Amino acid sequence: MKPDSLVVETNEDGFRRKNVQAICSTGRSSKKATKIDDHIGEKGFGFKSVFSIANDVHVQSGPWSFRLRHRQGEDGLGMVTPLDAPPEEIPPNITTRIVLHFTDEARQDYARLLEAIQDIPDTTLLFLRRLRKVQFTVTDISGKRERISFDRYDSPQRRVVSGTRVTDDCSMFQDCTYLLFRATRMNMPHHERRKDRREAEIELAFPVDPVTEQPKLSELGHHVFAFLPLQRVPQLQVSQETSQEYFRNTF
Repeated sequence: MKPDSLVVETNEDGFRRKNVQAICSTGRSSKKATKIDDHIGEKGFGFKSVFSIANDVHVQSGPWSFRLRHRQGEDGLGMVTPLDAPPEEIPPNITTRIVLHFTDEARQDYARLLEAIQDIPDTTLLFLRRLRKVQFTVTDISGKRERISFDRYDSPQRRVVSGTRVTDDCSMFQDCTYLLFRATRMNMPHHERRKDRREAEIELAFPVDPVTEQPKLSELGHHVFAFLPLQRVPQLQVSQETSQEYFRNTF
């Protein structure tokens, strides 16, 4: 991310026609829940949120290369009307690149955007189904660069998130180990957008010391998730004695 733009690059399989049609419409998400798989997207509006900070978006994936343009106050057709855009050269290991060109307001408020990325918690990867690595490279107003990356490693009952922060001046590394507990809720209410789903899996992850396996509690509280960390709730504290008793009863 730079003061005038944000570049998102991934190594996923690349867009198909249905993915382009989903982005260039509303209410037509190409991500559908099945009996064995859940996805974050559902209502078809998620991608349109980029226009809260951008007025020009270039999407390049597989054979597709197009722009979407929308400014505050316009009727919104620019969000769903693809414009031809010449493809740019991208690295061989990158299959999809999305470039967000910031609005004037976002450029003026760049410090806040930068702070939001720098404050991303290591738990961001904790409950995502497929994502195993995410990396941010940001440049501040003075030109100083920082690289923030998270890698996730799974085992049946443990999940490790390895965090790295590298600046021009120093490097910091930290591994966080989480103990996992799962339960399945049966006979969920019917919903038209999840016609085949009548059950839901609930996961709890407790940060523990990797050697002693004793809980590591945070005075700041713990995040509540809907796949992604939505809110840190200080009231959801678990005492050392309670968590230890929970672990003993579980194992």
